[in-house]
Amino acid sequence: MSIKVVMSFIEFKKLLLDAEISLLKFSQLITVSDKNLQSYKKKDQEPKTIAVIAQCFAEMNKLGVDYRQLIES
Repeated sequence: MSIKVVMSFIEFKKLLLDAEISLLKFSQLITVSDKNLQSYKKKDQEPKTIAVIAQCFAEMNKLGVDYRQLIES
């Protein structure tokens, strides 16, 4: 798995679709305001840490790992 750490907001949203999670639920899991995440749309670049988390969630979902349960526990 190659992790892309510079990504646009559109690429970020696609990863959330791959992870089968909404922006709101993602923001709750990582304890960041959804408004804060949406503000990156204007910059069209997600912060590296958020990009890595989204990619990991998407990859875990592809592998059948219930990442939500891991995060919440």
